[in-house]
Amino acid sequence: MNYNKNKITTIIVFILTMSVFIFTATIEYNRNYQNSIKETQDELYHIKQNFENVITARMIAINGLKAHIELYPNLTQDEFNYFARAIFASNYDVVQSMSFVTDTTITHIYPYDKYKNVIGTDLATKQDQEKWIEYAKEFKKSIITAPVELVEGGNGIVVRIPIERQGEYYGQASIVFNYDKTLEACGMVDFSTNNFVELEMIDTLTKQNNIMWNNFPDNIKESKEIVFETVDLYDSQMLLQSIPKNGFNGKSILFYLILSIGWIISIIASLMVYKLLGTTMSLRDSKKNLVESNEELEAYVNQLKANEEELHKQYEEINEKNEYIQFLADRDYLTNLFNRRKFTNDLTSVILTKDMGTVLLLDIDNFKNINDTQGHHYGDKVLSHIGKVLKNSISETAVVYRIGGDEFAIHLPKIIDNNIIEDCMTSFFEALKTNNFIEQIKNNITASVGIAKYPQDSISADDILIKTDIAMYKSKEEGKNRFSYFSQHMIANFDNLIKIENQLQDALDIGNFKLVYQPIVDSGTGEISYFEALLRIKDSFLSPAEFIPVAENTGLIIPIGNWVIDEVCRQLSVWRENGISLKPVAINISAKQLYEGTLTQYIQNALKKYDISYALLEIEITESVLIEKSALSVEQLNELKNIGIPISLDDFGTGYSSLSYLTYIPFDKVKIDKSLKDKFLFLENFDVMQGIISLSHGLNLKVVTEGVETLEEFNQLKIHKSDFVQGFYFSKPVEADKVIDLITKKYI
Repeated sequence: MNYNKNKITTIIVFILTMSVFIFTATIEYNRNYQNSIKETQDELYHIKQNFENVITARMIAINGLKAHIELYPNLTQDEFNYFARAIFASNYDVVQSMSFVTDTTITHIYPYDKYKNVIGTDLATKQDQEKWIEYAKEFKKSIITAPVELVEGGNGIVVRIPIERQGEYYGQASIVFNYDKTLEACGMVDFSTNNFVELEMIDTLTKQNNIMWNNFPDNIKESKEIVFETVDLYDSQMLLQSIPKNGFNGKSILFYLILSIGWIISIIASLMVYKLLGTTMSLRDSKKNLVESNEELEAYVNQLKANEEELHKQYEEINEKNEYIQFLADRDYLTNLFNRRKFTNDLTSVILTKDMGTVLLLDIDNFKNINDTQGHHYGDKVLSHIGKVLKNSISETAVVYRIGGDEFAIHLPKIIDNNIIEDCMTSFFEALKTNNFIEQIKNNITASVGIAKYPQDSISADDILIKTDIAMYKSKEEGKNRFSYFSQHMIANFDNLIKIENQLQDALDIGNFKLVYQPIVDSGTGEISYFEALLRIKDSFLSPAEFIPVAENTGLIIPIGNWVIDEVCRQLSVWRENGISLKPVAINISAKQLYEGTLTQYIQNALKKYDISYALLEIEITESVLIEKSALSVEQLNELKNIGIPISLDDFGTGYSSLSYLTYIPFDKVKIDKSLKDKFLFLENFDVMQGIISLSHGLNLKVVTEGVETLEEFNQLKIHKSDFVQGFYFSKPVEADKVIDLITKKYI
């Protein structure tokens, strides 16, 4: 019995001891795994920055042309050549052509001899470019689009810059970037050697995702490990996604070492416990003899002391191992400097003391060239060399970190004086210039530095790092090998978002929103069946495409959406009081409204308040509403369906799996997106359109086709048996008081 008890105790000791080492090994695995993700994220971030820099560096040079045209509108081809040639002289590697469009017609081109045949082309008549030309003309905003089918042939990345004279639109200047060379210049092609990578562009007008470049296998997007970066340029957004071809891995030599040591120590500890328990049992059985024999008792006591000393020694060894593990967790494996995690923890601790100081972010200029020409092994030696120069040349109080890739952070606690900071920078730049031999190879290594201070610039470690990054790229823009202090004007884009948010809040506070109504026509009778309510801001040029995403991100979409529900119900009651025969009105519902859980009750209260029938209000949702929290979404939609509210699936054909939703969501209608109509209505495979409509009818769903702009399209959709049609052919969205002029119209 005692023997079995000792075995169980020994096994428990083994399990507990081994559990400690397994836990420690798990920490090491997770640390390496996160570092692997971070390195890929850093690579993506550099590709993003390179892509932005390749585009924006070329756009700065065009400001001279813009200023010249604003002063002297009668631009000659020779003058245009003068401006264009300066850009081509140094950047012919990525720039393919430049042009100037007077109103919407190409009047100047460079290189002239190569592309002169496109002069006189009215881009407003080119289906592939019309909407972007008109966008820049109407909103007077610069915009980037890709890939674009060029009138001179081939595809390219096009940036358009509207030019105004005396406040009025005059024309556009554009630069066409070579598609393949631009992607190669930003480093994406090289990066794809060891990584799966995809670059998508979000169409500014349609919000569709267009794949610009990828090497993703078919099933890779199912992975939850994909990292991404967004590229924002001229009101256009791109999504850069990647995952290493071998995946992320957290195993390392230390990981296996911890498990091996744990196994050995666990066995030793369990054997010693087993032996100690056996000795204790023998002591109990021999108690009478030990009392009679002092010599044997003394031997037993000595044995116990020896065991205690051995256990204490093993305990100290475990503590030393844990301290070493903590040391590795705080260090960059290559340079032995502190790492990003340590930087965040240290800076956060200092900021909490309400002390002051300065953070410098250093990025090696053209480091990719070193890796490309000398190899990654030599590049690692350069990084170690830079780390040593930083530690030896900057203030003794400075703490140096390698936070990823070729970026280093330097923390100067208690130092905010610009003179001291600049002395540190001068010392570093001189040391970098002097100590320029690595393995008998002379290097002309330079670095760009961004500087931010706390608490004046921020009281968050992450925010400080973002602001030093902004300032560092300012240094690169100004020619590299220099430093720049962060200032607020560097975040103009952030201020613009705040401005839009304030405008939305003001519109809510003072009642500056309005609704316009677009008819939806029964294709069989030609009569208006119902209207769609569309949100606008009074006296504002902001489009819904600009302010709706801000409303979504800030949470203002909830009160704005509630205002729309209430306003539609109120307007229906006004039309009824004026003797107008009421038609149902459809409204768009956002994901946040649906997820909040109170939408059904709010709609019921609004309908009851204005005594409006449930059948007079329809809701439209997009597939994106169903991607997250699908169970909650279905529950909310079933509640609305049960009280008699018709439901439509909007923008059908722009998502990934709309058909699957049609089988279990209580929809009454599907609205076929204009892009799908444009693609299939008049092509030789127009039977795709017929198939979509037939499939919807087979599921007992009515079909609405959006974006109908011509009589020919209307007639074709009647042939395909689309139940309803909507578009500018029938009417643009109109104010509420104009609805009476439309309600009795018939379009057959």
